[in-house]
Parts: sequence; structure tokens; C-alpha cells
Amino acid sequence: MVGYVDVVHGTKQIDKFPPPRGFHVEDAAEKAVCGLTVDTVFDLGDHRILPWSPHYFSTQSRRGPVGGRMTEAMQARLRAQALLLVR
Repeated sequence: MVGYVDVVHGTKQIDKFPPPRGFHVEDAAEKAVCGLTVDTVFDLGDHRILPWSPHYFSTQSRRGPVGGRMTEAMQARLRAQALLLVR
């Protein structure tokens, strides 16, 4: 059995993707919960579904996946923002 992950590109170039395409994480508490150390914007218009495997998620490059989660408030904000993208 193989698990799959929906991956969204994130960058610290916070002004690169304005909402609704860009999901911004700038609040210190939100960054801490997400496992981020810098303000980050995620490009909701560019995602990939990848198999969970060492090929894509290896820590050999010292840049492995960031472990974190989203608060319920962040999830609600993301859902509302995603609705604007499909219109």
C-alpha cells in the first residue's frame, strides 16, 4: 500500500503570490504550529500529488519535509480562500 501527499510549493518571497492564490503564514503562532521559521506563502495554484517515498521526501539533502500542522482557524481560512480560486 502506498500513501500519497498533496504537496503545495511554499516560498519565503511573501509578496510573490497574493491571495487568493497565495496562502500566507506570517503570524508567529501560526508559523510555530506549522513548523516554519520564516514568513511563508504557499502557491495554491501549483500543487502535486506525490507518493510518500524517499525519492520525494528524503532528508539526505538536509531539506526534508517540514513537520507541522494547521490550526482549525488556518484550515477554515484555507478552505475559504480555496473557494475563491474555483470561481
